[in-house]
Amino acid sequence: MEGRLDGHGFSLHDTAVLAATLEHLVHDEALERLGRAYTLQNLDQNAHLDKHQSEQVLDAYMKLYMLPEDMAAVATDEHMVAAYPVWRETQDFVRDVQREVLRSEHSSGPSFTAMSNVVEEIGERYGHFQNAECRQMKDQLVALGDHGIGRVALADFYRPALHENSFQFAESMDYLR
Repeated sequence: MEGRLDGHGFSLHDTAVLAATLEHLVHDEALERLGRAYTLQNLDQNAHLDKHQSEQVLDAYMKLYMLPEDMAAVATDEHMVAAYPVWRETQDFVRDVQREVLRSEHSSGPSFTAMSNVVEEIGERYGHFQNAECRQMKDQLVALGDHGIGRVALADFYRPALHENSFQFAESMDYLR
């Protein structure tokens, strides 16, 4: 891309090509993650899923979305709730999207193609859904009291993770730096 532009900047066409390329990469990544979710659930991608199987696949998909694969493969719902306090709300969000997308599905159960439509829609909506969590975290940080300087003491930052067994505010000092 850099060689093609040769220091002249992006044209409208170049911007459109870049956007389409990124969208294609995101789509491919979602399909790959969905395939891994099927594998984690020991399901064939050619199978039509029942309600329970489709929910299990979507839970596996979201675990793969949030965690490294080795952790996602062994994480139970209880692990997820402990590590990610809004896991149940995330499941509700995913199930709502699933119901809406599959409303017109009249087959014996959702196919891989139908499930791919579900995960595409999840990807489209997840940022908006997660924004509420981001705002909550911001409010928690502000409540820790920065005394008007825009910083939170490390001891105050780490206290919630120590006392509430929460994944939030547990980043290393190197990561924060």
